[in-house]
Amino acid sequence: PRPRAAMFLQPGDVPCYVLLTGLQVPRVIGKGGSIIKELRQESNATVNIMDRPPAVPEVFQRLDIKVAFIRGADDKSTHAALTGLVRNARGPQSMREFEQDAQSDEVTLLIPEKSVAHLSPAELAEGTPCTLEVTSVEDVRRHRRVHIRGAETADLQIVAWRVHEIVLGLARAGSLADKDFDLQDSAWDMAMQAFQSKRQGVQEATPDAVPSAAR
Repeated sequence: PRPRAAMFLQPGDVPCYVLLTGLQVPRVIGKGGSIIKELRQESNATVNIMDRPPAVPEVFQRLDIKVAFIRGADDKSTHAALTGLVRNARGPQSMREFEQDAQSDEVTLLIPEKSVAHLSPAELAEGTPCTLEVTSVEDVRRHRRVHIRGAETADLQIVAWRVHEIVLGLARAGSLADKDFDLQDSAWDMAMQAFQSKRQGVQEATPDAVPSAAR
């Protein structure tokens, strides 16, 4: 079954989504899943990699983007899992230099679209040289990507957690509901819109049709 936030959001029930691409994926998983298993034990959090529908929108599969799903038992657990995942996704400094992986200087979170208005890049990056950029994803309406760029792992960890704290605060205040964390809601919206548009087109093409119930 695909992961979902709890129907009633409580501390620790708000999922954190981290997008992974390229070398970040094997770095996070490890040989035979060894690294991700260690992270689960280290953080006492649920950490899963979702890579295909219905767990994630089809567009992520097309773009070869994996989604790391994190849900901790409490804030401490979630923090440990998120910062640990950022560390693992970057890999050792020596390996980054050898592999010349430009993606290692970026961490990308996926957050509910409703959260974006509450983000202040300057405040989130305060005390660090990190930069933030928010972008949309094709066919994904209810979520936005937050790209965090920086050269130091510690800085990326700090800013990533600050972003998730904003989401946590909104969820606890009741500003975010369970559906806001469902990655498939966007795809469902698109499908329904296409269906309704097609249906409307058929009705417009046959304006004289009389509903059977009215006959």
